[in-house]
Amino acid sequence: MGKALNLRLQGQRETVDKAVTTCNYVGAGMPVEVRFTTNVTAASFAQGRPEKAKVVEGLFDEAYESSAGGAETAQHTVVARKGKTQIEVMSPAGVEPSKKLITDLFSRV
Repeated sequence: MGKALNLRLQGQRETVDKAVTTCNYVGAGMPVEVRFTTNVTAASFAQGRPEKAKVVEGLFDEAYESSAGGAETAQHTVVARKGKTQIEVMSPAGVEPSKKLITDLFSRV
């Protein structure tokens, strides 16, 4: 994950709660979280989308991105759905590296 996001990450912690697997990483600065959710529908995906999120065109069936924090503490979230699987990446790395990671992860699931 760290290489794809150009971040030094360590200390992976994985939790599984029914249809959601979450992987948390510690790095310099802000934490990184990658979440895999199964049995997602278009309706549940839309319901989970924050009001201020921007649609990301051309990234699988549907996707959005949002950012929070200031210039030095920005946390970017990119979420994409392909079929019934959703992958969410929350990191300080930025939107483009997160999109690239999601594309790589979908090629493996």
